[in-house]
Amino acid sequence: MHPASRLFGSCLRPNPPGRGPGRGAESLGPRPDPGGIVLSTARRLTDRAFSRLREHNWDEARNLLARAEAAGPRGSAWLQIAMGQMELGDTPAARRALSAAEADLVSNPALHLFRALLCCDLGEWELARKDWWAARNLSPANQAVPTVQALLYLGEGRLEEALNLLCPEDIGKVFDLTVSPPVLGRLVVALEKRLLPLELPESLETEVSPPEPGPPVGAAWLLMRRGRKRLEAAWALPVEERAPMMRLALAEIRAAHEQDPKAFRASYHLGEALLSVAEYDRDRDQRPGPRTVALVKQAQECFEESRRSDGTNPYVLHYLARCALLLRRFELAQELWREALDGFEKFPEAHYGLGQSLLARGREREGRAFLLSAILSDLHLLRDRIRELARFFRACPELFAEPASFPLWEAPADPLPEAEKTADPSEDPVMPPQSSDRGEDLAAGPRPEKLQSLPESPPDS
Repeated sequence: MHPASRLFGSCLRPNPPGRGPGRGAESLGPRPDPGGIVLSTARRLTDRAFSRLREHNWDEARNLLARAEAAGPRGSAWLQIAMGQMELGDTPAARRALSAAEADLVSNPALHLFRALLCCDLGEWELARKDWWAARNLSPANQAVPTVQALLYLGEGRLEEALNLLCPEDIGKVFDLTVSPPVLGRLVVALEKRLLPLELPESLETEVSPPEPGPPVGAAWLLMRRGRKRLEAAWALPVEERAPMMRLALAEIRAAHEQDPKAFRASYHLGEALLSVAEYDRDRDQRPGPRTVALVKQAQECFEESRRSDGTNPYVLHYLARCALLLRRFELAQELWREALDGFEKFPEAHYGLGQSLLARGREREGRAFLLSAILSDLHLLRDRIRELARFFRACPELFAEPASFPLWEAPADPLPEAEKTADPSEDPVMPPQSSDRGEDLAAGPRPEKLQSLPESPPDS
């Protein structure tokens, strides 16, 4: 195996058994790893730092990388430190580490690929291309080289060339992606920055469609069973063929819900059908419109009802978060996905959705970490997004003329019900506005002599 391949594919690998914060300082001396290679103190510290990065413990990761840098690293250890600093967003420290590695690794393609990624982070596309070209000349067969090339094309706005590389039109499937986490994390962020803004509505106006004539008839349990089976069958179809069957499933599940709204998980299944129709029964070459917004809001109400009547579980939280994301309630979506992950930690779709909501709010570093954890668990998530971007771009390239600016605009939070609003003391007829005198103890309330008494009976009119 080429040394660069081993290094580039192991940046975020799990710690070998026996390593971790529980061991004392004496464990930081050189010792062989399971492959028989002696790991320096610096490399072992960087391994621990990457473990903390996976846990999103940024402060401890930063401290471990500083200790690794002070331990006198050499060669590839400097590359690991550089990548850790890049994940933390510390550009000067990453540049310093890459410069220190250059003396020992000038002919190593990993040095140039890491430097190209740093330039991509900074938007320095010309410099990134020079380093990418150097890596390609040193190791043409390196699996990371074509993926970094696609990342460069996406950053430069050359979407057609990027998609011809990622998902050739004549083949119709995604090419073999690199397994390098640093490259995959940046690739998925670049894809979402292009695709996610076009999947969100431009406004939250609603338009309720009239019900279809001739609703299905039958017993509630039979309609529910037929509708659920039909919805499952629709998901197995190609994307462009799902909508008609999803509409039929929605009609059956809605009729069952109208007959027996208190049936177990009836609201959950109706919400699932509404959300499916909202996402697939529309012109997927255009942005969502008022009808889609109305369906998403109906689905949200169903999931809320399911949460009240059937209890909370990670799946209903995931669907509620998805509705919040589609309604541009990014903070709410983020909270719901975090709650879902508290109940089901290994939930790739929830990791991915949380990454999207963080990215939408401009928190790219955290968003990338969650997106990466999702696609490392299920690479099909990334492949599906590549295919969706390719389909969308090839149908309507004009929508991609101008990239969206992040953070995206966010819908305001719903107002509190009247009963939950806190009364403003300045509007209380019993209590006058509080004094702005700094000597007055505002926490204890106004002084007794400042209270106004209400008349025992209303004054004569």
